[in-house]
Amino acid sequence: MTRQFENPANGYREEVGFGASVGTFFFGFIYLAIKGQWRHAAAILIAIVILIGALGPPGVMFIFVIWVGYAIAAPSIIANSYLRNGWREVEETYSSNVAPPVKKNDTKKCPKCAEEVKFEAKICRFCRHEFTESVEAPARVEVPDTALLQQYGIASQEGEFVYVGMNNLTRRFDNADDAIDFVKREKAALSNKS
Repeated sequence: MTRQFENPANGYREEVGFGASVGTFFFGFIYLAIKGQWRHAAAILIAIVILIGALGPPGVMFIFVIWVGYAIAAPSIIANSYLRNGWREVEETYSSNVAPPVKKNDTKKCPKCAEEVKFEAKICRFCRHEFTESVEAPARVEVPDTALLQQYGIASQEGEFVYVGMNNLTRRFDNADDAIDFVKREKAALSNKS
């Protein structure tokens, strides 16, 4: 599992995953030293010197066990180091070969060829259609308070706001504010008749 960490000071991101195990297995204490884990790199180096010095060639077997143990533990060692240094773990991780999702307001459709182009584009790259300056970003739809809508007897249905008034007369509105204003006017008109 790949984990991603971000430095809050500058926004730099670093991934920790299976590559840390592979790097530690093949390069051992050198990889850990490059990653800034000097204590662990020194521990492996000291273990190598002591085991070879004390046991001779049979000490290589124990060194291999330590080597594999560090390779398995390397991702958590490096991840804990980032967390100890004040980095925060980022939940959304994207593989380097997959682009992050595009925001809805970053593109617009060309009215001539219906292709998606960047919102800031002045000319469509597909059909060379020139956009006028009057094109504006689509308005953000705010989700109204459902309790407020229920208070006025308005239901939200498939992006529209529906009000069923007197004699089952149904009115549909594109936004909640228009629906609420209509209900207020209708109730005021009914109270004036009484």
